Amino acid sequence: MRLMLENIKCPNCGGSQFNEIDNNTYKCKYCGSTFTYKQTEKEAPQTSLNNIDGQPNIISGTNNIPTYNHSYTSSLYYGGKSKSTALVLCFFLGGLGGHKFYLGQVGLGFLYLIFSWTWIPFIMAFIEFIMMLCMSDRDFDEKYNSR
Repeated sequence: MRLMLENIKCPNCGGSQFNEIDNNTYKCKYCGSTFTYKQTEKEAPQTSLNNIDGQPNIISGTNNIPTYNHSYTSSLYYGGKSKSTALVLCFFLGGLGGHKFYLGQVGLGFLYLIFSWTWIPFIMAFIEFIMMLCMSDRDFDEKYNSR
């Protein structure tokens, strides 16, 4: 039984479009990384060795160091919120909860707005600004752009 390509996700970027280079070796059309599909769908039991979607793990072919596809797949995230927009709002309107409203955390936004007279939300927003600045794009997507 031949495995359908739409069941495979790139371990590097989560993309689902590939060119088949060799038998069970694919090259991602999005990021250009090459990887080998470890198991066929028929052989993959539902175990903890499979990723979130129940798909078998994929091993990356870069430097022969295995990289398992456990957490990041493009189907779990959508590009709704921009990290740079959130950073600008956090820096300039963070004490009033501007970044919280933008990120969809309306309840926390109102708490920031109500308690802004105490200056505590301004301190918290400054700390959150530094945390978001140091956060990778993948971590930002996992935290704020998950469905």
